[in-house]
Parts: sequence; structure tokens; C-alpha cells
Amino acid sequence: MIKYILPLGLVAVFFSGCISVTKELPPFTTYTLQIEQSDKKDQKSLNKSISIVEPKSLKSINNILVTYGDNELRSESYALSKWSDKPTKMLQYVMVNYLSETKNFNFVHSNKMNLPSDIKILSELDSFTQYLDGDEAFVKFSIRVFLIENNTLSTKKFTYTKKCVVQSAKGSVKALNSVVNSFLKDLNSWIIDSSSN
Repeated sequence: MIKYILPLGLVAVFFSGCISVTKELPPFTTYTLQIEQSDKKDQKSLNKSISIVEPKSLKSINNILVTYGDNELRSESYALSKWSDKPTKMLQYVMVNYLSETKNFNFVHSNKMNLPSDIKILSELDSFTQYLDGDEAFVKFSIRVFLIENNTLSTKKFTYTKKCVVQSAKGSVKALNSVVNSFLKDLNSWIIDSSSN
């Protein structure tokens, strides 16, 4: 009987140790893209509806973890840091909401609603990352946008690079939020300029 007591005791100690280690791990910090207030000055209103399709992207780019790499290679992720959703889904959400807030269009919706629209926006996400250059960190955001209206196609590539204040997940998120908001303003102006009368 004694020979069974020691193994069971060791097992109990082992599992109690595992449980305490698990309890001591901090939770993930979850980040999301934040929309700045839209600039309604000097904007031309269009009496048109817009459908925003979720951007396409490579799986290596469309990562829920906050990642970084040397020379823009997505090879590492920050510990216990993640996005609230995949970058493509977050971008679709902020595009719909920002363009809606401008009041420059009759109606803006995601393609999930399956509603007819005057303008359809498709896109390809090429870069959504932090990269290290020596002791400095930068983010790069690059997306190619396609505008379809009346069987006419217009396209433009938007690319932004910004230095991070700090080399960390928080610094990466802050810089990416900044460049994405610049993109939203430029996207709004480009749609207005590209749309046929």
C-alpha cells in the first residue's frame, strides 16, 4: 500500500505546481484599430451607396498576433499581445464606419448585407507590420484598392510608413492606428474624386 502513496503524492505536487504557474501568467492584451473623427471640411457629397468587401490578404500578413520582423519579415510576435480580430476584418469595419461618419455618401455597408450599391470597394492588404531597422522600429501599411462603378474599374495603391515612438507591441499598434486613419481620409477623398457623376 505504501508504494502507491509516494507516486500519488508526487503527482499531486506536480499538478499543483502546474496550476500555480498557469494562474501566474498575465492575460493577453487585446488591441484594435481606433477611428479618429472624420474631417467633413471641403468634402463633396455623393448621393451614392457604397459596398465594402473584406480585403484579401496572405495568411502570413492577416495575423491576429501583433508581429514584427527585420526588413519587414513577419517572423516574430510580441508576447501576450493580439488584435481583436484579423487585420482584414478590422479594416473592413473601420472603412465602413469612417465613410459612414463622413456623411458624404447615401449609404455605406459591408458586402455581408448583400444589398445593391452604386460603388463597390475591393482591396488587397499587402503589408500590416512593424519592422526593425537597427535600434529603430517602423510600421508599414500598404493596401491596393479597387473601385467598381458602372462596370468601370479604378485602382490605387496606398502605402504608409511611420516611425514608432517605442519598439513594443503598444508602439506598433499606436503607429498602425495613425497610418490607417491617414488611409481612411485619403480613401474618402479618392472615392469622391474617382466616382463618376
